[in-house]
Amino acid sequence: MATADPFGSAPWRSLDALDSPQRRANFAYLPSFAPDVWARMQDRPNDEALAVQIFAQFLRCRRTDDQTWVFGEDPAREMNELKSKWSRVPPEADFVIVAGTRAGYSAQAAVQWLQRFPRGRVLLIECSVARMTLCAGNADLRDALASGRLHLALAPPEPGSVLDAIRACNPRGAKQAYWVCDSKFDGVFSGDTFNAAYGELIDDLAHERIRVIDSLNARPRANETIERVLLFDCWSQQPQHVHIQAAQTALQSRGVETRVFTLDGFRFDLHAREYRRLLEPRLLALLNEFQPQLALSYAYHAPHLFERDAFEAFNAPFIQIVSNIAHFDRTYFNGERAAVIDRGLIGLYRKRGVNDVFFLPIMADYAAERPAQSDGSMPIVFVGNSLGLNPREREALRREWARRPGLLEQIDEAEALLSSFDSGRNLYDVMESARFPSLDSPEEEYAVFRYLLCESTAARRVRLLESIAPLKPHVFGNWEHSVTPDSPLRSCLQGPWPIQRERELFERGKIFINIHSTGHVTGPNMRFFNVCGMGGFQLSDGAFDEFLTPGVEWARFESEADLTESIRYYLANPAEVDSIREAGWWRTHSEWTYVRWVRWIEAETGFHFGHQS
Repeated sequence: MATADPFGSAPWRSLDALDSPQRRANFAYLPSFAPDVWARMQDRPNDEALAVQIFAQFLRCRRTDDQTWVFGEDPAREMNELKSKWSRVPPEADFVIVAGTRAGYSAQAAVQWLQRFPRGRVLLIECSVARMTLCAGNADLRDALASGRLHLALAPPEPGSVLDAIRACNPRGAKQAYWVCDSKFDGVFSGDTFNAAYGELIDDLAHERIRVIDSLNARPRANETIERVLLFDCWSQQPQHVHIQAAQTALQSRGVETRVFTLDGFRFDLHAREYRRLLEPRLLALLNEFQPQLALSYAYHAPHLFERDAFEAFNAPFIQIVSNIAHFDRTYFNGERAAVIDRGLIGLYRKRGVNDVFFLPIMADYAAERPAQSDGSMPIVFVGNSLGLNPREREALRREWARRPGLLEQIDEAEALLSSFDSGRNLYDVMESARFPSLDSPEEEYAVFRYLLCESTAARRVRLLESIAPLKPHVFGNWEHSVTPDSPLRSCLQGPWPIQRERELFERGKIFINIHSTGHVTGPNMRFFNVCGMGGFQLSDGAFDEFLTPGVEWARFESEADLTESIRYYLANPAEVDSIREAGWWRTHSEWTYVRWVRWIEAETGFHFGHQS
């Protein structure tokens, strides 16, 4: 008796017609975690015409031109064959390479294997963009991709291309690899030829690493004159990217040669070790070729970027440019320095192991050659995120602290104190005076610091902006988790404003509100100089008279009532607005750009960059 087809009358659909929340979620991860594959998918979305039939979590696929099966002609048999192949993967294997037309089925098996073997890695290789597109939507790959242990590659079925795909994963430390293949990849390797080829590849990678590190160790040591600087751009799609660009321009104006090493900071936050492994060959090659005499990194410190032996071979100064919400880690290498944007952070960074730490304020990372002329179509503008924590992270912290009611009670008291606006109150003073019970480690102290910084800043910003909601400000940024559905601010939210369109904002806005975080005390935030640098009129909180003169180059508010009154006053006095914004632009443009930022580093470190300007 014939077995009924489990797919029944399910329709055949083209690849372009497939859609599901799972596919969309996976594809949102591909640009960050499989960028090469994602780029190929955008360039050639339909290199092969496929028709797909779906039943529950299963699918089958055939070519539409000749109706030949790709996989799924006999789902039960094929799934059993696949399970049998995975069951033969030896437990000591730490790297599984899966190649062939059934990688779509293998995606789910790969995720399950990675869950069972937390130190293992998997590479899925497909021979066509269409089949990889199908594969990448067939199972929930997000956690596996984010871990850095699941890799995707597109390669033709030939030994050299397969080995290139493996090499791109930099499988250093993965000594026991296992080859799983079917269909077109059947004849690429036998078990023995794969083991031999993989062994040669691992040896080659190890020898190349030793050669580069030996070459770095042999180069002349850097002196106090810096002629070559490597800049780590950890946030290429975020506002911090503009700081790196400004630093590069300022250094080049001094005759300094620069290189930028671009990476994805979010991946460091998730799984730094695996991401560092993937980056290392490219970084070592750049170090060996460029031989920088200084490295500057926005946000991430050396152990995120380097293995210890590679950093010791680099043997040049490394400066971490720190925001007040930097990743916590007590592992710092000798030779690292931290440049913090508020003097209040110096003590915290010394506690976490940074001996050489200095104050370096954020300056204008862009300044117009002449003030932007606004059409006034947005009379009141605020640009910036709430800074509030993700609700899941917030609740996880509070569950941990709930085990110590006394501690949680003091945290809540501190949060309430900081959330109400008071120009004389700041996070550092509250942390010092509260003397939280049981904070006996720098890690825990930093967790409380970060929680209070984010949550109290969000509450303070919401409260201040709600107070001016009747004036209908345009509020740009990410406020999804911080504004309640019934808040009067809800109708003012405009969503994020792309950094690439920054100038357009200044050509439309009239009064730019700036609200600092509760941790900006001695150093202003990035908007303080950027608004003035573009010729915008800034109404801000903060005691930053040493940088720009209040009432002359910017306007200050000191209470909720003062904020509303000041807005009404300046809307009614456009001539005064123009005078202040033009003075702020002139002072910022002449004194507070990254040209001075470079000079500030020289004064703090004793370095000299290039030739005198």
